[in-house]
Amino acid sequence: MAGRIWIPPYKPLGVSTQGVPGGGYLAIDAIAGQFGPSPQLQFGLQAAEGAAGVATVLSEHLAGDNEAIVKGADARLGETEQSLLFDPQTGYLNLQGQDALTKAPAVIDAYREAQAREMATMVDDDQRQMLRDLSERRLASFSTQVERHTEAERIRWYDEAGERRIAQMQADARLHWSDDALLRRALGTTRAEVNEQAERHHWDSALTEATLRRQTSHTLVAAIEAAVERDPGRAKDLRTRYAAHIEDQDRAALDALLAEAQTREHTRQARAKILNATPPDGEPSVSQWRLRQAEAIVDPAVRAATIRTLHSVAAADEARARTLAEQVLARVLKDGLTDPAQIPVRDWVALDADHRQAIETRLDHNAAGTEPAPNAALVDLLATQMTQAPYDFARRDLVPLVAQLALPQWQRFRDWQAGLRRNDSATVDNVYAIKRGLQIAEKLLSPSTPAESVADWRAALVEEIDTWRRINAKSPHDLAIAEMIARPLTAGFHDIPNPRTGSPRLQLVQNRDRDKAGRPTLPSVQSRPPAGGGGPDPWEKPAIPPLPAPLGALGQPKSSPTKPATPPATKAPSASSSQPGPSPRSPTQKAPATFSPTGTAAGRTIGEASRGSPNFRPFKPGGHHIIPKEVYKSLGLSDRALKVFERATTGPLKPRSHTYNTQHRVYNDVVAEVVNDWMKRKGIKADSMTEAEANELLDYIMTHEHPEIRAYLKYLNNNRQ
Repeated sequence: MAGRIWIPPYKPLGVSTQGVPGGGYLAIDAIAGQFGPSPQLQFGLQAAEGAAGVATVLSEHLAGDNEAIVKGADARLGETEQSLLFDPQTGYLNLQGQDALTKAPAVIDAYREAQAREMATMVDDDQRQMLRDLSERRLASFSTQVERHTEAERIRWYDEAGERRIAQMQADARLHWSDDALLRRALGTTRAEVNEQAERHHWDSALTEATLRRQTSHTLVAAIEAAVERDPGRAKDLRTRYAAHIEDQDRAALDALLAEAQTREHTRQARAKILNATPPDGEPSVSQWRLRQAEAIVDPAVRAATIRTLHSVAAADEARARTLAEQVLARVLKDGLTDPAQIPVRDWVALDADHRQAIETRLDHNAAGTEPAPNAALVDLLATQMTQAPYDFARRDLVPLVAQLALPQWQRFRDWQAGLRRNDSATVDNVYAIKRGLQIAEKLLSPSTPAESVADWRAALVEEIDTWRRINAKSPHDLAIAEMIARPLTAGFHDIPNPRTGSPRLQLVQNRDRDKAGRPTLPSVQSRPPAGGGGPDPWEKPAIPPLPAPLGALGQPKSSPTKPATPPATKAPSASSSQPGPSPRSPTQKAPATFSPTGTAAGRTIGEASRGSPNFRPFKPGGHHIIPKEVYKSLGLSDRALKVFERATTGPLKPRSHTYNTQHRVYNDVVAEVVNDWMKRKGIKADSMTEAEANELLDYIMTHEHPEIRAYLKYLNNNRQ
């Protein structure tokens, strides 16, 4: 339809025209100079433009959805790639050697299957095309990584196989050191493997030659080392023949090896010559004669090695002789044999002279029903070695001593030796008790006492300590040892005669005095005037002063029990005075002779500081109980006292510092006795003990002067965390 134009009065300000789709007319505003479609035509124009815009927007959204779908699939393929290659358990790049080569195709197939699964999820061609482009690039990168790893592992596999082959050739060289043909085959195979390795790694000629020389040298060294042990001459011949092919470092080691082999060969020849030789008539000791022959060897190395070998042979012979003697003696003691004819001839002849003589003496005593005379000196000697050098005592041959000791005494030392060898705790405790007893006895006896009298007294003390252990089923502690010393041990051991006058010089008397805790005070050594009176005897010695720690801590009074407590003299007595002066350990004006283990809190604090006693207050959980649990649990205490003792602990201790060793057991025994004495002295009943009394007892234990208590508490204090 043709458009109609209505033209108002003309005012040419500007003209604009626009085609009218579908017909219509143009409304021309001559006044404004602007031309546009009529309202009806304008509506049709807007509808057409809206349809085109909607189509454009929909096309853009569809493209974005496809891209998001493809990106998700690509991300899943990336996760699959990471899992197949880098998984710590099953990742392909973690495979090595032949496994990497055999599993490479399976890894690539697994990745392709993952791509196919993702491609099947695409719904249109655009998605498939986009994913195909990404997948091809990913597959190329994945395959490249697999191929690189395969190639590297193939080289590694070949290298490992070559190294194993070279090692096998060196083992063959050790095995065929005596066969030249097989040795040359091992050398040729080794060099071929090195050349193949150089070709794989593209080594230059210098590196190849160095590796060939090193591996050849190692193969020759293996053959020569094997030959040294069996044929030193063959080893020396190989060393000379292949000297040009052995490296300097290996050459020095081989020279030292060959020198040692030569020394051993000469030593073997010298040893055989000496051992097969017959000593001259009248030679008192075969072993000493053999050592003199070895000392005459000129070569120092051969001489020293031969002497060591002869010592080893002598030790072996001694061990065999000792074992045989112990077997024969065991049969004699078990069956009570009385005649050598009752022993097999072969065993009797094989015994050496010392063992045969000792066993003959034992047979005679069995026949007569007697025992050897008491031998206090030998008992003292054995006890001293047992307590001071237990390792030497454990290795000592006790069979010859069966002829010098009564059978019960000999058997007792034999049992102690067996206990020390197996580190038996009961034996160790008993030996420790004997050691402490001998230490205390040493403090009691005068230095001028004759040796035989000291041996008698010490031997009696050893017997007393062992008897106490067998009666009480445990080893005595220091308090019990002090009580043994406080009473006569054995008749005849305490009246020691004066060598000049024949009268007893010293006498150990029993001290009936008791301290406040009810413990016996230690004995004193009193002088006895010689028979017939007269002036002072030069063999006499005044009473010894109070004993030093640890003996002085065992309940000994600070002042003499026979004298009233008087202030000590401030001036030393003259030499002509008949009264002995105060002991160096006597109290002074500022230090009283007695002290209260309880006292006031301030007094306890000062006493602890002066004595160095550890203070565990305030108590902390864990560690060791101040009063051991087995002690306070056995007393039947009240609940209030039990709570106090359960909380009284040292706090955490260092690792492995709290073990039930000998020191711990001694501490338990001493604390148990101290607690019982304290309760008896205080008149306190266990079932009615108050909390204040329990705390007082704890303070008494922590400040006690007994050496075992102080030593163990100090040990615990030093090992607190």
